[in-house]
Amino acid sequence: MDEIYFNRSQNGSYNNYTNDYDDDYYKHYVNVGFIMHVVTCIIVAIGLPLILMAIYSLYSLVQKDHVISIYVINLLISDLIQLCCMIVKEALPIGDWVIIFSYIHLYGVVVSVGFMVCIALERYLVIACPLWYRFRRTIKISVVVCVFVWVVLLVPILMLHLWLTLLAVLLLLPFPLFIFFLGGTLKALSASRSVPTEEQRRIWGILVLVLLIYTLLFLPFIVSLFSYKGPSSGVHNSLYYLSHMLLRLSPLADLVLYIFMRKGAIDKLLASLCCCRMDNNDNEIYDYTNDYDYYNYYVHVATCIIIAISLPLILMAICSLYSLVQKDNVAPISLINLLISDLIQLCGLIVMEALRYQNTYVYWLIFDIFYYIHIYGVVVSVGFMVCIALERYLVIAHPLWYRFSRTVKISAVVCVFVWVLPLAPIVALLLWARLTACTFLAVFLLPPLPLFIFFLGGTLKALSASRSVPTEEKRRIVWILVLVLLMYTLLFLPFIIGLFFVLFGERPHFLTNLSSMLLKLSPLADLVLYIFMRKGAIDKFFASLCCCRIDNNDDNRSSV
Repeated sequence: MDEIYFNRSQNGSYNNYTNDYDDDYYKHYVNVGFIMHVVTCIIVAIGLPLILMAIYSLYSLVQKDHVISIYVINLLISDLIQLCCMIVKEALPIGDWVIIFSYIHLYGVVVSVGFMVCIALERYLVIACPLWYRFRRTIKISVVVCVFVWVVLLVPILMLHLWLTLLAVLLLLPFPLFIFFLGGTLKALSASRSVPTEEQRRIWGILVLVLLIYTLLFLPFIVSLFSYKGPSSGVHNSLYYLSHMLLRLSPLADLVLYIFMRKGAIDKLLASLCCCRMDNNDNEIYDYTNDYDYYNYYVHVATCIIIAISLPLILMAICSLYSLVQKDNVAPISLINLLISDLIQLCGLIVMEALRYQNTYVYWLIFDIFYYIHIYGVVVSVGFMVCIALERYLVIAHPLWYRFSRTVKISAVVCVFVWVLPLAPIVALLLWARLTACTFLAVFLLPPLPLFIFFLGGTLKALSASRSVPTEEKRRIVWILVLVLLMYTLLFLPFIIGLFFVLFGERPHFLTNLSSMLLKLSPLADLVLYIFMRKGAIDKFFASLCCCRIDNNDDNRSSV
């Protein structure tokens, strides 16, 4: 880690490196702009006609007093605004008109999030408060709500030049609302007997899709808003391009949401995944045994593949990192412990898969023991992801304090604490009631999400003012934090949401299966994190995407 800090003699060579880098970086900036231009044109060409057709098909439903169609139409209209602004921004040169249409485009994005909240709220009220909703749902009230959304969300756009953080905070508020609506709907569905099975799957499928669209497409943009502190550096440009490219995909994602809201779409999807069977007669009960057996077989095969790939690679990674610890490199200690927690997960999976089809009490007791060991490894893994993100943040935000405080002894004490602390939720799972224990585990695993966002935003803020850290090192630090946040969001967050659903009744089988399968992928994801922490990996990755160049004169050592 000492290579991060430079003395006076190194600063001169670094300035020369920076000057040589500017011309090449400008060329790659033009290449990235061209790629974004092409992708934007493709999005507009696909999204514009399909959205117009969807609005036309929904208009007939509004005439039949379908309230939710009004919110979807307004959502698609906000997508039209975004697409029209994309066309103008791509057609005109940079100037005042482009800035104006950029504000209008951002307004369409904010309104889009607002109507996603309206759709999720409407689905929640249909199930959780059916009587109240039946007498309150009218076209007039829905129109008033839509006008309110269009007018109120204009305020943060008008204040954007004064306080950018206001917009970021406003866009972040729907995240807990989506989780609450999904959990409350599942609780109500578990107690409902009058709602057909197909309709139940359609409702919670819509809410899950809304949450996924928000998390994958809008959340990176919100993170970039929190981290923006004036003219961006090369590091911030990478986050800017990624977040804005994902944001431009939101009109296409809303079309997928429209398709999911059509009757029968969820059943067809689940039937194609062998998770459910399409029921053409809601009053007839089917036997799902064959589909369940097929699913278990596929999960068993996928788990064996994960174990076969991960186990030898993790052992090799630990051996390669051990030599760095002996050289007083603190960073690999957290990474080694993270890989050891992955080994614990894999050992638990091996025993669980070996005993999965055993029916005796002793085998099931052993199965439960190793299941708890596997969950313990998962919780410890999240803890060391927090340690890695914290260490990256301290290196940049508080370099002097970190230089004099980082020792192998302190790192070892922190590691012992991380190994001991997760024993609390595991003991709770063993001793407490199922509902209380799952809630405690979910609450224990959820705080890292705001921490990861804070570490990423704080690091970007500190990097924007840093001149002594080379560009390659900046990219490496930022993308490690981005990767940690993505891993937590994609692999661990569905499992945490599933734990919260225990509060509202039984979890849907599809969500349980999906979250458990994603959780099993975390050892492979940690190997990707290990690769990204190797020096030069980020530059090679970006070079393959034509986003930046590899400096052949850099020292390509494999130190972490």
